[in-house]
Amino acid sequence: MKNRIEITAAEFCSSVRDGTHDSPKKVLDGGKPLVTTKHLKNGSLDISSTYNISNEDFEKVNLRSKVDKWDVLISMIGTVGEVFLVSDEPNYAIKNLGLFKVGNELNSKWLFYYLKSQHGQNQIKLSLQGSTQQYISLKSLRNLLIYIPETEKETKSIVSFLSLLDKKIELNQKMNETLEEIAKMLFKSWFIDFDPVRAKAEKKPTGLSKEISDLFPDSFEDSELDKIPKGWNVGKISENFETILGGTPARKNKNYWQGNLGWINSGKLNDFPLNIASEFINEEAVQGSSTKLANRKSTLIGLVTEMKKDLITFLDEDLYINQSIVAIQPNKNIFPEYVYLYLKANSIRLYSEQSGGAQQHINKGTVNNFKILLPDEKCLSKVNYYFESIFTKICSNARENIVLNNLRDALLPKLVSGQMKLSDAKSLTKEAEI
Repeated sequence: MKNRIEITAAEFCSSVRDGTHDSPKKVLDGGKPLVTTKHLKNGSLDISSTYNISNEDFEKVNLRSKVDKWDVLISMIGTVGEVFLVSDEPNYAIKNLGLFKVGNELNSKWLFYYLKSQHGQNQIKLSLQGSTQQYISLKSLRNLLIYIPETEKETKSIVSFLSLLDKKIELNQKMNETLEEIAKMLFKSWFIDFDPVRAKAEKKPTGLSKEISDLFPDSFEDSELDKIPKGWNVGKISENFETILGGTPARKNKNYWQGNLGWINSGKLNDFPLNIASEFINEEAVQGSSTKLANRKSTLIGLVTEMKKDLITFLDEDLYINQSIVAIQPNKNIFPEYVYLYLKANSIRLYSEQSGGAQQHINKGTVNNFKILLPDEKCLSKVNYYFESIFTKICSNARENIVLNNLRDALLPKLVSGQMKLSDAKSLTKEAEI
């Protein structure tokens, strides 16, 4: 590699270790999280799906492999080569993960970016062992070749540039989380808890402008969904929206999967907003299968999921869907953000009708028969602006992150390998107005 020094991971780091090979028992109360290979994905660590182990087991694991700030974690078995930069003080133990104890922020970030680059991933692949399930040994991790710039100044400059891109991506993600939470809170107040209606019924101020306050009734009436604001209605999804169920083109026909039409499976429903395809198909695949096109601003519902965990998202691109997804297509009478927020707020009621054995599921009929609250037309047309403006910003941030991710991933291998000068990379980002 041009202008790069070759060094082993054992030489670059203060130590290279791995997590426990035991299987500490799960505890229901207290304890600390146990992180494994499956919790590392795309440079992130998802602790929400971990289970806790006892404090005693936690201490035992940490005698061998305590994780500290500015360490780098790497998956060692199954999906090998997923990496995570520990940038906050950790409070978890690890199992089946490699642990690079780097010692400082600069070198930690360089190692993280290097291992994510194509050259770093190639080095990892060369060290893989196993036939049925691939893995990388601790010895191989220690002998892994790391390439570093000749000067610390260059290392700092490249790390700073890549970190800046990551920081903007992170800020956009955090802004979107905040904006979505604001939208949910406002929606809950107006259309779930009916705070303005309750205030008016009790002759109290609503705290809203007169224009908005006047949109809400001052009393309730009985309905299929208990008491609702007077003059509002309740209807089935199928009575008010077009719903579609997708399909999967035949995998054996390789030609079907060589096109430019975006297609998604239900795993993508964890994305919000959803704007990236799982795979791509062609027109022949559409004609030869039951897949259907879900229009932008549809609400997508996953039919197969775990109880107490919904798979509901908002679509920001026209995409074809598979047979595990029902799309509620947008219409002109009820703004699409309302549909998404109402389904999210009532997901427990929707998924309470799951059936089946090992794999619980709902079906298209469940969605079609689902009862939805329908405020009057004047209210919907006036409050539309508040929710649409929030979602417009969320979708704009998400699309910008696609550009930033693609740009970072394109520049990363060139900068790490020395094939591109940092000044050229900065010029490209300036041209892209980033």
